[in-house]
Amino acid sequence: MKISRRRFLESGAAGIAMLSLPGVASANGGRIKIGVIDTYSGPASIYTFGARDGFKLALSQIGYNLLGKKIEVFYRNSRYRPSIALKMAKELVLSEKVDFLIGTINSAVALTVSAYAKSVKIPFFDTTSMSSKISGADGHRYVFQMDVNTDMSGKAMALAAAKESYKRYYIIGSDYVYGHAIAKSFEKNLMAIKKDVEIVGKSWFRQGEPDFGPYINAILIKKPDAVYAATGGRDMVPFLKYVNFTGLYKRTAIFDYTATDTATTEALGASMPDGIYGGSPYYFYYPKINLNRMFVKSYKEQFKKWPIFTSSNGYITGSLLIKAIKLVGSIDKERIINALEGMRISSPVGEVYVRSYDHQLIAPVFVGRTKKTGKYPFATAVDIVTIPGNELKIPISEVKRERGL
Repeated sequence: MKISRRRFLESGAAGIAMLSLPGVASANGGRIKIGVIDTYSGPASIYTFGARDGFKLALSQIGYNLLGKKIEVFYRNSRYRPSIALKMAKELVLSEKVDFLIGTINSAVALTVSAYAKSVKIPFFDTTSMSSKISGADGHRYVFQMDVNTDMSGKAMALAAAKESYKRYYIIGSDYVYGHAIAKSFEKNLMAIKKDVEIVGKSWFRQGEPDFGPYINAILIKKPDAVYAATGGRDMVPFLKYVNFTGLYKRTAIFDYTATDTATTEALGASMPDGIYGGSPYYFYYPKINLNRMFVKSYKEQFKKWPIFTSSNGYITGSLLIKAIKLVGSIDKERIINALEGMRISSPVGEVYVRSYDHQLIAPVFVGRTKKTGKYPFATAVDIVTIPGNELKIPISEVKRERGL
């Protein structure tokens, strides 16, 4: 069914009509307060502003007004540090009296904020951090993971790698929660599919590593057929600059999740190597569906730039929260959580839903290879393959096992 621009703007891409529901008294009177904690400085910020803007777009489409209440949003820069994020979360809850918490790009930060949200029973929507612990081992009633997690994204990349003839792999990654988690998922899933795969070496670099030369030399010594790079948001662009500068991509295949995302390729420009395998839950040029075209048009009009994968994450988060609040008709947090469980919406990437048991967003991943086609001043993904979310989701029995149940 073709969806008009007017209908898209009115629905917030959630496929729901505006409701005239009476406001319900809350601690904040005539306001709904939302606290957003993320990294708005440094290398990782090329991704975080997208999540912020996608969320802003969802709220702007309802005029920052819901149930007759004004929506007020407080933004805080965690500077990629869990200790700062925790301090800000406490300030937002105790001083600003926010009803909901949203963020972040750093998995360690997300786990810290999630634990605090649980203690104060405030719903926390993790827009970008991908550690499977967020909805898995450390998951709880008050946290929602709005991006595909490391188990899902690692599996998506493994499915792509399994279609190729490579047998000798080297794994390199950022030495923190996300890096180890996505690398573990990639290795586990790839070796389950292809029994003759060999891991010839592994190395881990600290976040913010300024010199990847020694690490690339270590890779070359092992002469792998392919490299799986588990680089976090802070290290993605610097690492790929070294891959291009050293010509590593000419000697071995490179797999690196989010390497194909627009934020990455736009930041690298001409320095983005062709042929890098990457995955993303969203591209502004794919999927080619009407809701995505409408989203891109509205986003570009408001922010004067292309949306990236975090933009879609932020937008989906806002759309889900808006729909849940409308359905409940108040800011009753427990009832809003209940409403979100199992909720489905139409989105720029098609239908997505929140799994009831672990609050994990089930959404597709799009895998392709980088190529500078000349259509844009940066590389895009080509030969894109869609991997449905239902093929990537982790069995609930495994989530229970991770939680010791």
